[in-house]
Amino acid sequence: MLTTTFLTGEYPPMQGGIADYTANLADHLTKHNVQPTVLITHRWQQISQSLISNLPSPISPSPHLPSQVYPTLPNWGWRCWPAITQFLNQHRPDILHIQYQAAAFDLGGWINWLPWYLKKRGRPIRLVTTFHDLRIPYIFPKAGRFRWQSILALARHSDAVICTNREDLKTLQLELNLLNSQSPTSNLVSASLDSQLQ
Repeated sequence: MLTTTFLTGEYPPMQGGIADYTANLADHLTKHNVQPTVLITHRWQQISQSLISNLPSPISPSPHLPSQVYPTLPNWGWRCWPAITQFLNQHRPDILHIQYQAAAFDLGGWINWLPWYLKKRGRPIRLVTTFHDLRIPYIFPKAGRFRWQSILALARHSDAVICTNREDLKTLQLELNLLNSQSPTSNLVSASLDSQLQ
């Protein structure tokens, strides 16, 4: 069974488009013999507990959400790198799928350089990034062009890139000379994974 870990800044019961998108994608992948897990910060657990404690009666987990949510990351700053590495060493997913939007990662740039960092450390994992938009992260005052370069680094060092709209795909293609792609989305199915997904 193929295992995919979603690295995301939002996941239900958190509210947001990325939370809903990731939950729906995880649900659909489960039907194709893919085991999804979610890696997120401690904030997810705090929000979940707060929402549950404010309800008049207990609720059961949604059947649409994967059972394995790991709210083990301290934050989206530099401390997330060793925590993500530790998770990957322990759980060894086949794919790490980043659900990228700068705001979902607190406008920092550390997630943008994560694929580069993991490859430099020799981590044998396939890295996929879905760009929900191309808004630049804040990073630090006067970061200037480095902000846009961090977006390009995320795309360049990922093994596959998915854009949610044609405009963002075209922008990345022009910037990275990836003119061989014809579609705004990718199905992520390579020849080696075909048999596992059928």
